[in-house]
Formats: sequence, C-alpha cells, structure tokens
Amino acid sequence: MPGSWFSLEVLDPTILSIKQTHLDPGIVVDLAAIQNESDAWYALYTTHNSKSYVTAVAAWVETQAKIYLADVNETAAITTVVLNATDTLAVLFSLAYKPDSGLVLSSPAAMFGGAWLGSVLPDDPGSETWKFRTLSGVRAGHHLTDTHRVNLRARKANTYTIIAGENKTWEGTVAGGPFGFIDHYSGPGLARGRYGQGCVWGDRNSRRKIPYTTAGIAFIRSEVKASLKRAASRGIIADDFDIQSRRLPTSPRGQGETKAAGRPVLRGAARRNPPRRHRWDGLELRR
Repeated sequence: MPGSWFSLEVLDPTILSIKQTHLDPGIVVDLAAIQNESDAWYALYTTHNSKSYVTAVAAWVETQAKIYLADVNETAAITTVVLNATDTLAVLFSLAYKPDSGLVLSSPAAMFGGAWLGSVLPDDPGSETWKFRTLSGVRAGHHLTDTHRVNLRARKANTYTIIAGENKTWEGTVAGGPFGFIDHYSGPGLARGRYGQGCVWGDRNSRRKIPYTTAGIAFIRSEVKASLKRAASRGIIADDFDIQSRRLPTSPRGQGETKAAGRPVLRGAARRNPPRRHRWDGLELRR
C-alpha cells in the first residue's frame, strides 16, 4: 500500500547503495498539532527518514526546547567524505542544528534511535552518558571500516557497532553546537522540566498563593537557587557559579512596596500575567 512503512537493509555497502527519497508530506503541521494538544514531552524520534523529512523536522526542533534523533540507512553517510556531500547526515551537519542527532544503522526496523532514547531518558538528568550504551533488542549494523568511522565522525553522526566484542552506541554526538555531545543538551533540557518548572509551581499546590510582595518574590528566588544547586549536584552545570549575586537578577518590587497616598494597597499574586516581564535563563516573573 502506498505510504506504508517498510524496512530494507543493505549488508554490504561496497556493492549496493540505498537511501530514502520521498518528499516531506508536511510533518511540521502534524508536530504543531501534537504540540497544541500537549507540549509535555521532550524527545522526538521519527521513522520515515528521507532527507526532506528529517531536515523539516530538525528545523522545527531547533526552535523548541527538545531533542531529536533520526536514524537513516543511507550508505552515502559512511562511504563518502562530508565535503560537498548531499546525504541526510551531511546536510544536518552543514545546518549545525544543536539539539539534533543523526544516526546510521543498516536496518530501519531495528528502531535504533527509539531504543537509545528508551535506554537513556529514564536516567536522572546529569547522570546519563549516551556513548557506549548496549541497547536491548538491537543488533549492530554492518562492519565499519576506519574510513567509515572517519566519515561518520566528520558528520558528527552516530551508529551502533561492535566495540571490544560488545554491541555499543558510538559516539553520542549532535550535529551542531559548541559542545558536541547529546548530554550537553539533554541534561539541561530535562533539568529545566524536572527542577525548573517544579521548583516553584509544585510548592504552590500547598501554599495556594504566592503573594506578589518582596517576601513572595524572595521565596521564588530561593526556590530557583535550590533548583540550581540540585542541577549542580547532578553534574548538569558547573558547581562554581555564584548564585548569590551575578547569576540571579535583582528581583522586581512587589505590589504594595511603594506608598499609595490616600488609599489602601491591594496585593496581587505571583502569576503568569502580562505586561511587565523580568527574565533570567528560562525563568520569567511577570506583573
């Protein structure tokens, strides 16, 4: 049936080549619809991975606080040098999308990227290492020569291969960005979700209201500092930052902190309402 998913595998790339060539059917529209329904997810994995499809998804993920793993079975990714190459992973590398990771495995049916995510994401943020993982239910792909490894490394791409007699993930890198490894993006991203969002609003469930006063804002600041300390203890961020002065901004004044002549002062709550905003690295206080 046209459009149905299937898997083809080339075992010897010296005698046969393969790639997916279908056009992007409009995947970004689907992603926007999914996000509109619920944005409470972090990692994205796709299966219909032609160059047109993958680059469309990668461009969308670049604008989100998420990571994307795309595995392809293109032989050109391992047999050709990256300079002037046009395969999917060479294009991802040239675009330098930071949260996107290109994977190569000869069998799409192995669902390499899905197994990799399933292996790593349950780990606490900051404790995970993506390199040298053994994945349940996934067999290593075809034998990699030294040339194949050079070509993959030049693309900052990954594969699942035999290392020291065991099946292992290799290398754990992303296509772009200044750091190069997936955990440099996945750790802070997961920490923002688990530590950052929960540090304040989780406590609101018991407090019912955080007043928009100096005391209320001081409470939010203290929770943010505690969140940073937890992230540092996990190895997600350096533990030598100055959380007392440089890193946190001066708090906005709470309502009722200036005198209002001739009338009582109403004090609001700390909530997500416009128009006045105070930002710091993902935290936003609004009046």
